[in-house]
Amino acid sequence: MSNTSRSVVWLAAVVTLCASAAAVDQSVTVTRNIASMPLAFTENRGQWDDRVLFRANASGAKMWFTTGGAYYQFTRRVPVGQDPRNPDEHSGRLNRVTLSAVEGQVSRSEGVTPSGVEGRPHQPDSIESIAIKTSFVGANPNPQMTGIDAMGYKCNYFIGNDPDEWHTDVPNFEAIIYEDIYPGIDLKYYGNGKQMEYDFIVSPGADVAQIRVQYEGAKSVTVNSRGDLIVETEWNTITEARPFVYQDDGATRRELAGMYVLLDDNTFGFELGHDYDPAIPVVIDPTIEYSSYLGGSADDTCWAIAVDNSGMAVVTGGTYSSDFPIETPYQINQGDQDAFVTKLNSTGDGLIFSTYLGGGSVDRARAIAVDANGHAFVTGHTFSSDYPTENPFQTVQGEADVFVTQLNSSGNGLIYSTYLGASGWEYGNSIALDDSGHAFLTGNTLSSNFPTENPYQIDPGLNATDAFVTKLNSSGNGLIYSTYLGGSYIDYSWCIVVDDRGSAFVAGYTFSSDFPTKNPFQTDQGERDVFVTKFNSTGDSLIYSTYLGSSGADVGAYIAVTDSGNIIVTGSTWSSDFPVQYPLHLHRGYYDAFVTILSGAGDSLIYSTYLGGTDHDYVFGAAADGQGNAIVAGYTDSRNFPTLNPLQTDPGDNVNADVYLTVLDGSGKGLLYSTYLGGGGRDRGHGLALDDSGNVYVTGSTDSPDFPTSDPYQTYQGGGDGFVAKLSGPFGCCIPPIRGDVNLMSEYPNIADVTWLVFYMFEEGELPPCWSEANVDGVGPDDVNGVNIGDLVYLVDYLFHIGPEPVACP
Repeated sequence: MSNTSRSVVWLAAVVTLCASAAAVDQSVTVTRNIASMPLAFTENRGQWDDRVLFRANASGAKMWFTTGGAYYQFTRRVPVGQDPRNPDEHSGRLNRVTLSAVEGQVSRSEGVTPSGVEGRPHQPDSIESIAIKTSFVGANPNPQMTGIDAMGYKCNYFIGNDPDEWHTDVPNFEAIIYEDIYPGIDLKYYGNGKQMEYDFIVSPGADVAQIRVQYEGAKSVTVNSRGDLIVETEWNTITEARPFVYQDDGATRRELAGMYVLLDDNTFGFELGHDYDPAIPVVIDPTIEYSSYLGGSADDTCWAIAVDNSGMAVVTGGTYSSDFPIETPYQINQGDQDAFVTKLNSTGDGLIFSTYLGGGSVDRARAIAVDANGHAFVTGHTFSSDYPTENPFQTVQGEADVFVTQLNSSGNGLIYSTYLGASGWEYGNSIALDDSGHAFLTGNTLSSNFPTENPYQIDPGLNATDAFVTKLNSSGNGLIYSTYLGGSYIDYSWCIVVDDRGSAFVAGYTFSSDFPTKNPFQTDQGERDVFVTKFNSTGDSLIYSTYLGSSGADVGAYIAVTDSGNIIVTGSTWSSDFPVQYPLHLHRGYYDAFVTILSGAGDSLIYSTYLGGTDHDYVFGAAADGQGNAIVAGYTDSRNFPTLNPLQTDPGDNVNADVYLTVLDGSGKGLLYSTYLGGGGRDRGHGLALDDSGNVYVTGSTDSPDFPTSDPYQTYQGGGDGFVAKLSGPFGCCIPPIRGDVNLMSEYPNIADVTWLVFYMFEEGELPPCWSEANVDGVGPDDVNGVNIGDLVYLVDYLFHIGPEPVACP
C-alpha cells in the first residue's frame, strides 16, 4: 500500500499493558538488555500454527496476528498447591515465563481461544496462559497482511530433531499492515520501543464509522476521564491512550478533535470532530513516549533535567533514600540527604548510570547541563565539609557553599569538582555551558567575601542576599569572571543561559529599588519584580538589564533564548497589572504564571501573557523551540488551567497540584499545546529540557501512586518519588488560535465569537453580553445602535492581531 498519491486519515492509538503483581518479572538484570531492543514483528514461515501470520513480543505480552484479528497472550507461573484462579496469594514468588506449549497454537487457560472454544489450564499447577482477542466487526475476513521495513536481523528456529521442521532466516519487520480491512481503510501495527501502537489509515471518502473493534474475552471496556480506553481482563489492564488528531495534506497540519466511542459487547469505534475534512489526511496520534518514577523508599525530588546528543535524559536532584536506584555509581549513599545524578537510556526503561553525590551532611543538586561529550555538569549547595572534590578551585567549605561537579560520560568518575563560596551561605541555582566547556553559574550569596574576578559589581548589598554570576574555566580550577549582581536589598537569581557569542543572561527577582538597569524595558520597581540581565562576554559590563513586573509580587524567573535572539521570560505574578501584549487571558486570581518574550535588545515586549486558572499557578522551566515558540512547565493548583489537545484533560484530583506542560506561539497567537500531567496526589514539575527533534522532557516530584507512566523503568516506590517523562514533539498546529472571547461561552476565543457578532448584526441573534452598552470600534453612538459592519472588521483585525483591542469588552 502506498500513501504517496492519496490523502489519508490516520487513527492511531498507544497500547499499554499494565500487568498485575502476578506477572512481575524478577529477572530484571538478566533481561534488561533484551527488553530494550525495539519491538519486532516476526513473520510465520511455518514455525507456528498456519493461522498466525506474524508475532511480536510487546512489553508484558506476546501478540499473535491472524487475518481474523490480533491476540494478546499473557502468561504467569502458579506455585504448586495454589489455586490458579487466585495467584495473588503468592504473588511475590511469581515469574513471567515463555510458555512453549502455545508456540504452535495460541491458547489460554480460561476464556476465548482463536477458535472461540473455552479452554482449561493445560498446566494447572505451574503455568497459566490467557489470550484476549481484538477482532474487527464487519471487516474483510481475508485482508492482505504484509510486513513493512525489514529489520537488520533474522531469527532461526531449530525445534525438534527433524531438520524439515527447522526454519531459518525468518525475517523481522518494524511494522505490519492489514490492507483493506474495511473498504478504503488499512490497519497498521508498529512499535515505539517495547510499546505497541496502531493506526487506522482511512482513504478519502471512506467512512470512519465502519471501524468497530471488539475485545473478546475482556471483563469490561470503558473510557476513563482522560479519554483513555481501559480494557479489564481477569488478570490485568490493557490501556489504549486517548487518540490525538491532526489533519495533514503534505504541506500543513491542523489539529482536530477525536475520541473513542463505546458501542455494545466490549466494542468501540472512533469519532472525529465536526471540523474533520474527509478530503484531507488526519492523524490521530499519542504523544507520551515514556514516563517513569525515579526514587527509593524515602523522599526523592528531581530538580533538573538535560538531554545529551543521543536523546538520553540526565536528571539530578536530592534524595533521603538509602536505596535510591544506582548503576555503575561514582559514590554510594553518604549522608542525611545526598544529591544524585541519573542517566536514563533513550527509551526511559533502563539506567545508563545512577550515582549518589555528596558528603556526610546535606547536599542538594539544583541544576544540570550536558556537553557534547556526554559529561554532566551539576551544581547546587552543600553543608558537607567532606563533599567530594577533584582538581578544585576551592577546597574549603563555609557554612553552606555552592558545589560544581563535572562527571565523566560513564558517571563513575569526576573530571573536576569544587566548592564555590565564602564565609556565609551560598546556593547554586542554575548552570549553563558554552561550546568551549566553560561553566556559567548563578545563584545567591550572603557573603561579603564571595570570590570575584574581573567583576561588573565588586561589592554586595547591605547585609542582604545578592545574586552572583560566575564563569569557571574549562578545568574547573579557576575563575574567568565572577561578580555580584544586585541592589541594596534582597536579590535572588534563578536561571542562567548563554548565547553563541558567550554572553550570559540571568534572571530572578528583586526587592531592591536600585537594582542595576541598562537600556531597560522597565525602570521602576514594584513590591517585588523579576529582573532580566544580559552581560557582555567578559562579564564586566551590562548589555541590558531591566525590571519586569507589576505593582505587586512577581517571582521567578526562568529564561530561554530563541534562535533570533529574543528572550523568553517566565515566572509567577500576584498582580492584575503585569505588563501584557496579546494576552491569552488576563489575571485570573492568586499567583498566575506569566510568559513574556522580550526583544533581543531587552527594551520592548514581543508578547506577554498571563497563564493559569483561578488558583495558584507556578513556572519552573522554560525552553525555546526552533520556531521561537515558548515551552513552559511547572505545577498548578487550578482545576481550570488552560489546555489544548491535552494528554490529560483533567487534573488528578480536586485538591492537589498537578504538573502542566504548555507550548505558546512565539508571536503571540496563543496556545499551541497544553496539558495536565499528574495523578491523585501532589505532583510538581521542576525541570524542563528540549532535544533537537522537538521532544520535551519534564522532571519533578510526585507522591501519586497513579502518576501516568508509559513503559517505565520504575514503578512507585513510596515516600514521594521523582519522575521523568518524555513527550514526543514537535508540538503545534498550522492555524494559530485567536483571542478575544466575545460570546462568553468559553474561557478562550474561537471563531464562534465572530459568528455570534455576525448573527447579532443581521438580527438573527442576541447581542454579545459584554457589549450591551457600547460598540466595538468606538465610532458612532455608545449603545447597541452603534454596532455595525465596521465593528465586525475591527473585531476580526483584533482577533488576528493586526488591530487594537476593542473599546468595549477588553
